[in-house]
Amino acid sequence: DNVKISKYSDLNGYLKTKRPDDVVEVEVLRNGKTKIIPVTLSKTDIFAVNFLDMELRNLPDDLKKEYDIQNGVMIQKTENQWLYKKLGFKPGYIITAINDVKLNSIDDVSKLKAKYGDDIIKNIEKLEFIDRNLERQSVIFR
Repeated sequence: DNVKISKYSDLNGYLKTKRPDDVVEVEVLRNGKTKIIPVTLSKTDIFAVNFLDMELRNLPDDLKKEYDIQNGVMIQKTENQWLYKKLGFKPGYIITAINDVKLNSIDDVSKLKAKYGDDIIKNIEKLEFIDRNLERQSVIFR
């Protein structure tokens, strides 16, 4: 839509002015060629957010109800080898809080990303999660 996006907060701010089913023109540069792609926006509850080399998505309501989980976001994919090797983080794990701030949706993760920017990893002190055995755990980083 002829709006230059140079950082995540620019994109996030612009998208907040749009509604589901709006169509935006996205200009991408691939292999040295510019291409314009029409993109139809949909509700955020079906999107994922990338965070610390992991793709996170909102927890489905039926999963929350079935396992009595109040809040959290689920790891859908991970390329974070450090978290995988040290903590076993893999798809299916649920991150419930970062620095004692409960995560209710991927919007909360996006707010943390916007707040800390590229320094997010330096600012994580505590991570709370539920593993695939539904055991609640927390890790304190020093």
